[in-house]
Formats: sequence, structure tokens, C-alpha cells
Amino acid sequence: MEENTLGLILTRRLQECGISMRKLASLTNVDPATISRIINGKTRPKEQLLDQIAFHLELDPLTLFVAAGYGQDELKQFYKSIEKMVRVLLSSTTINWVATTEKIESTLAEYREFSKTPEGERIIQTELKAKLQRINGQGPFIEKIEQMHEQYLNNSLSPEASPIIGSALLYFILEKDIIPDNLFPLGFIDDALAIQLALDQIIAME
Repeated sequence: MEENTLGLILTRRLQECGISMRKLASLTNVDPATISRIINGKTRPKEQLLDQIAFHLELDPLTLFVAAGYGQDELKQFYKSIEKMVRVLLSSTTINWVATTEKIESTLAEYREFSKTPEGERIIQTELKAKLQRINGQGPFIEKIEQMHEQYLNNSLSPEASPIIGSALLYFILEKDIIPDNLFPLGFIDDALAIQLALDQIIAME
């Protein structure tokens, strides 16, 4: 029988935090017996529950998903929204997210200037659809990108907001990944953070 890696991780973390299984059950709004079965390897938790467990125990959710036997396709289906993808990045123990954020901000600053050039505008206007077709993605994250692209094309953004949105779109299109793909089963976490940072900049201007 294979070692119950998830159970070992959770047992150790509960001890470190001084949290009982009953308390964890209360935090995640499930029956204590469910937590017991998960720790004893008798049941595999649903993605949403595992995500909540990671949050309350301050663990890297991807570590728990891998330990529970979830594959890349299953994770892609669950982590579709920008908010969830960003939280995975910020809670990960394998990435220095402060340094990563700084690198993404630096790249966005470069792309803000590039978006003002004829070549930058051409890339944004013509190459996003090809990128979306290539990755064949869907969900809130992709919908947000399409919405931002439509706003950019329709000139419905203010002169200040347009290059900021343009920088996020260029980051997504140009595939200059700051986070190597082999570190995450999700290929667009840094893109999600770039988009979130761009949107935060616009909110700060209002």
C-alpha cells in the first residue's frame, strides 16, 4: 500500500499549529469524521475542501493537491479564476512571491512603454486571439482577458488606463514567463498576477 503522504503532511501541520481535527473540521465547515477519513487516507478530499484546508493551515495548496493525487488537468479546471490563481502564488512555499511580484511589476513597466509604440499596439490588436486559440482556455480568467482586450480595442479606456491594460495584455501574449512552468502545474499564474497588478494600478488612480 502506498504511503499516505497527504495524511502525514496534515498530521504534522496540525501538530505544528496546535489545531485538532475537530477544530479544522469547524474551520472548513465539514464533519470531523470527514477530516479523519482524509488524514487516514480513506477518502480523497474534493478540490474546494482541500483548498480551504490549505488556507486555514497556511500550507502550499499545490503541495496538498499533488499529495492527494490530483493531476494537472484537474487543477486547471479548479483554478480558473484570477483570484484563486493569485492566492496559490502568494501561498506557495516554492516561490519567493515578493521577488516575483517585483519582477512582474518591472516587466509591466517595460510593456507599458512598449504598448504605446506601433508594434506594441499591433501585437495587442492582432495576436491575442491566436494566443487564446493556442491555449484553448476558458473560465473567469480568460473571460477577464477578453473583456480587457475588448475595452482596449474599443478605446473605452482612459488615456492613463490604456497603457496599463495594454501592458497586462502584452504580458499574457508575449509568454515571457517569470515563473518556470516546471514549478507549477498551472501555466498562467504569473499572467494572473500581472493582470491583477494592472487592475490594482487602475483602481489606485480612481
